[in-house]
Amino acid sequence: VGDTRTFDKSDYYLDREFVDQYANEVKKSTRPSADSTQVVSSDGDNDGALSDKDQCPDDNAGDPTDGASSDGATHTLCAENWKAAAAESNKKMWAIFEETGIFVGACRHGLILWIMDMLQSGELVAFVAKALKVLAPKFLLGYDIGCVFEGTIDRSSLSGSFKELGCRCCINTFHGYSHNFLCQVQHHSNVIEGMGLEDLETLERVFSSSNQLASVTRYMSKHRRCVFIDLLFRQWDEEKYENLATMIYNNYRQALWIINVDGPELERAKQEFDVGEGDLEKWRLEQKTYFSSLGKELEGHALKIAYVERLKELRDAEEKYKTANNLFLIATPDDASKETYASALSITRKRETKRRYADERRDQLTRDVTLLEERLGIAREQRWTFSSSEFIDISKYITRRKYEKALDKLQKLVIQRLFELQKLNLSYT
Repeated sequence: VGDTRTFDKSDYYLDREFVDQYANEVKKSTRPSADSTQVVSSDGDNDGALSDKDQCPDDNAGDPTDGASSDGATHTLCAENWKAAAAESNKKMWAIFEETGIFVGACRHGLILWIMDMLQSGELVAFVAKALKVLAPKFLLGYDIGCVFEGTIDRSSLSGSFKELGCRCCINTFHGYSHNFLCQVQHHSNVIEGMGLEDLETLERVFSSSNQLASVTRYMSKHRRCVFIDLLFRQWDEEKYENLATMIYNNYRQALWIINVDGPELERAKQEFDVGEGDLEKWRLEQKTYFSSLGKELEGHALKIAYVERLKELRDAEEKYKTANNLFLIATPDDASKETYASALSITRKRETKRRYADERRDQLTRDVTLLEERLGIAREQRWTFSSSEFIDISKYITRRKYEKALDKLQKLVIQRLFELQKLNLSYT
């Protein structure tokens, strides 16, 4: 008989009933202050140190990357890179297990807040729900893919409370440099005011320490595994609490050193290069705007392209309607003496259906063209013709559009890579 006991004496583990409230809440997707800010670091144990099961949600469950929508190319790329980092075997071989690992959260001082068994139903938003219930407003949640996970929260029932309390997600300092530069200028912890010296990599140190349990818990029952994990984190917290004053003191000294040494150096550099007080923030916003639009097609061009394409479709639809209408109006049996009434009726109905469909398609395209003309400021009597210069210019652009879009994408990737290398002090390598 197996060990069927349930471990329910821990202050760390979230109750299964509480977690189950958020099971499958975010479905699998098809294919973003100041002194009062609290910092929470969250992460999952993907190394298998505490469990012989790895993360492999079922087909219908959501996962942390389900905030990546098809219209958010930057976040989609972050999600794809994060998923690709997992070993291929871990993505397939553990689907038979109900529990797929643990999800841990810690405060900025390194103390463990909560532990949650990661189940196949993918209820990671339960962790956010607990934080909203317990923590003060304006807390900051650091996560390896915080940029995408914030979108996952937006798709859940917690979206309203999360925004009302002024909370947000960001990416950890170390892992953040693996994200593309556009993501870094928006979500990296170094660009968030009030972030301080925290790097949000507490859980990396926690999992490094917890690796010692791997060989012990691998073949344990669920109850005994939870007991050992609870004991490990209790000891971790006791040691952190004993050294808490030393950590705060060292951080205070480091902050003073930065202010007293780097502060004057910054002021001298600003004077030397004639940089005003608001210039740095202005440049940061300009950089963010530049990278947000880099490689994207101008909206005016996109509208004109759609307008020309709809005009071409409208011309074809009008021709099809004329043909279908004429066939319907002039339809007569080839040989009245041989044609049966049933077969003639069937032919007439088919032609009527085809004519009606062509008419509806023509009306729909006419509405689309009219809407685009309103957005482009083109009067009805000034509608472009196939011989107008504007129509010809856009038609030529459409033929080379794919090539120019490829060049724009290449330019974006090269510039982003140069900035990413600069952040890593590898600019000239």
